[in-house]
Amino acid sequence: MNQVRITVLRKTLQKDLAGEYGADEREGNLWVNLKLPADWGAFFRSVYPSVLPAYHMNKEHWSSVILDGSIPDGEIVRMTEMSFQLTE
Repeated sequence: MNQVRITVLRKTLQKDLAGEYGADEREGNLWVNLKLPADWGAFFRSVYPSVLPAYHMNKEHWSSVILDGSIPDGEIVRMTEMSFQLTE
């Protein structure tokens, strides 16, 4: 995954899906709430400090992901795909 694709993902989430996915910009980074299987959410939160229990949502299934460059692109894509499958 290259930087261009992540930039497109960030812009798409920020401009088109911000309300639906709970994306917003805080502290200079885009934050997005993603629904994840409980075991995967716990795993990602244990590995990446930029994955937090989502504020104002079921913290077992929803995580806030801070797009600050600390999470590998492939992992962001995997989390986004999981969330899409769970919410479609």
